Amino acid sequence: MMQERPAEPVSQDADTNHVLAQCRQLLAGDLRFLASLHEREFEPSEIEELSAYPIADRFNIQFETSRIEQCLKLFDEGMVRVNEAGAEPAADELAADYADIYLTHKCRAAPSESVWLDEDGLERQQPMFEVRKWYEDFGVSAPNWRVRPDDHIALQLEFAAHLLGQEQSGAEPVRQAARFLDEHLLVWVDLFASRVAERCAPPLYAGVATLTAAYLDAARNFMAQLADFSRPPPDERRKAGGPIALEVTAAADESPAYVPGVAPGW
Repeated sequence: MMQERPAEPVSQDADTNHVLAQCRQLLAGDLRFLASLHEREFEPSEIEELSAYPIADRFNIQFETSRIEQCLKLFDEGMVRVNEAGAEPAADELAADYADIYLTHKCRAAPSESVWLDEDGLERQQPMFEVRKWYEDFGVSAPNWRVRPDDHIALQLEFAAHLLGQEQSGAEPVRQAARFLDEHLLVWVDLFASRVAERCAPPLYAGVATLTAAYLDAARNFMAQLADFSRPPPDERRKAGGPIALEVTAAADESPAYVPGVAPGW
């Protein structure tokens, strides 16, 4: 009787790649969830779903930092107010809040990179085209840059998730996503979050903005461990030219009116 050949042991490299792939997919899912919070106004059904359990339980990877804990608390406080008002009335109120931040710029908290980095605080400037070059290099594109600029926060989050979710094995997708975040979203997201928290009364959207910034910070630290790809100093995060974001915060107040956007193109 022929004996079955024993299975060959799984190599350490195979184990490492498997763990990396799992972590990449989990992170990608979390970034897509964050993108959905910035994408458009909440529907009543989405409000009911979000209020079903704490926002922390929505994340695949739960980073335990004091900063994230504060942001989660702020979001949950916002959901308490929403629940007290009821889903239908809350949806109308939140739609107005969303417009103040993302559409009319009443809060002067631009959700796109160019406004923070351009010397004149304008949309659709050089930073947007640098982001677009990243998209083109990886075979994706934003649906309509005239409606929603390529450097919008929701699109950048979706793209970072796209990089993490590539079929390529190993740590390179993590490094690519980390490099993109270093050069773009992480340069200005803290400024955006701070402005929303300072100028927008509803705690829910303040929670969304600050939680996004806090999660990205923790996720980038996690990527550094996953891919042995350390974070650069703040003044070296962007390879391309342009003023440091902190130097143009005041210019962001002069951003033009914004037109509602559409879903990402990937």
